[in-house]
Amino acid sequence: MSINQIMPINYVRLIARELQLKEGDLAQLLQDTALEPADLQTGGATLTVAEQFTILRNALNISGDAALGFRIGKLLHISTHGSLGMAALTSTNLHEAITALCDYARIRAPFIHIEAEIKGQQMVLTIQSYLDIDADIRPTAMEGFCMLIQQIVEFVITRELDDGEVLLDYSPPAHAEAYQREFHSPVRFDCDRVEFRIPRSLLSTPCPTADRDAYLHATQLCRETLRKLIGNDSTEAQVKRILLASPLGTINQQAVAQQLCITPRTLIRRLKHENTSYRNVHESVLTELARQYLTEQSISVDVVAELLGYSDAANFRRAFKRWHGATPQQYRESKLSYRSQQQIDKTKLGANA
Repeated sequence: MSINQIMPINYVRLIARELQLKEGDLAQLLQDTALEPADLQTGGATLTVAEQFTILRNALNISGDAALGFRIGKLLHISTHGSLGMAALTSTNLHEAITALCDYARIRAPFIHIEAEIKGQQMVLTIQSYLDIDADIRPTAMEGFCMLIQQIVEFVITRELDDGEVLLDYSPPAHAEAYQREFHSPVRFDCDRVEFRIPRSLLSTPCPTADRDAYLHATQLCRETLRKLIGNDSTEAQVKRILLASPLGTINQQAVAQQLCITPRTLIRRLKHENTSYRNVHESVLTELARQYLTEQSISVDVVAELLGYSDAANFRRAFKRWHGATPQQYRESKLSYRSQQQIDKTKLGANA
């Protein structure tokens, strides 16, 4: 994604409120951005991801509080997240609430991706950024997002989550004691990834404010907002464009996911929602190109195989026969025969006229 991706201004208002800034002090918070203090009063104002990072840096300087991320995180109640928050609030259970968070987090924070995976007796939420976040503000950002997850879980289970685990991929900061105080579960630093781990046994916990109609309405709004954010193209169409724009055989599923700014697991899930798979999309691109190449008599079958990324022409022949029930040569001959017959028919029509 781009550092110039647009995001809502809501969180800037929350930061200004937490810092208790008066109107005359807002300029310092908005320094080095295109925003004006008056923009915080309008409902439709937006800012870029780069500007959000700048404001977070300004806020740290103004407050002088390295633990500001926790203060901001406490303000991020589920209800402050619009349709995403409503989807979480009205979910049937904790699992559905977490799924909504993972599916639609980009609506509120376009630079963040949250991936959920069941591992043994835990659900592991991995928090990743589509962009590099400067080291001076990265802990603050991660503190806020982990606090958000904690609040969602605790809202549903109606108690403190003391049986989870928070893993962070950076060394303990100067305010490390705040992590032990603010997170109700154990915290570990210097890990490979940022993860929030939740006991699997909690996932079926009913949400106290479950409302199926409201949930369906909220998720529909989330989908519409997400489509506006990333475009109306299906995932299948986006994958096809990437494959067609790359030399075949040089790009794999992981590389395609990276270009779409999502994880391979998310790519698999989105394609599944469209009743297809990466393998099916990949093969459809290969079959389409193979048919086009085989209509050119000047290109040998071996060359076609090479163009499609096959190091062994025999593998291409077997794959093509699986796709079409005929070998590449048989397909080519049938097309040539069909063309010849069309030409004969046209000649006869011309003669009869």
